[in-house]
Amino acid sequence: KKDVKWIGTADGLATLAGNSWNIYNTVNSPLPSNFITALEVGKESNVWIGTDKGLINYNGASWSVPDKLKGEFVTRLHFDEKSGVLWVGTERGLFRYDGNQWEGYNDAGSALLDLYVSSLAVDRNGTLWVGTFDHFSFIGRLLKFDGSKWTGERLDHRDLPSSCPDALLIDENDIAW
Repeated sequence: KKDVKWIGTADGLATLAGNSWNIYNTVNSPLPSNFITALEVGKESNVWIGTDKGLINYNGASWSVPDKLKGEFVTRLHFDEKSGVLWVGTERGLFRYDGNQWEGYNDAGSALLDLYVSSLAVDRNGTLWVGTFDHFSFIGRLLKFDGSKWTGERLDHRDLPSSCPDALLIDENDIAW
């Protein structure tokens, strides 16, 4: 719905439409957890809700839980309007949903094996930018994925105050911040 504000909290999900509030939690909805970690509006105003125990979609009338992400701690969500792809960052890698099929980037052959996805952005060329952080080595990385090849760099090799990329923004000049 238009003009609905979605608010994720540590104790459930709230919507505000005009002056009307609705509160959703594990008691009155199929939310996998009350701890909301990410929100994103996708195709046809579908709302994707990330929690510390999985992902759920609400289309305005019904809820659906993708089996692929049951139990996953969702850290970030990004819907690329141009391609129609939903990117889901978790504490153990990255997932891609094209509206029909899920693809994971968290196996032994992936650049994201067991990496905490801390930020996501897509530039105007469709290149995905992923900020990751390894909590064991305290090493952050900024990775780029063009659809077939991963490239990137360690942020601790830069003169930065922190190597954890908590937020990414692609500006109108296609520069990543």
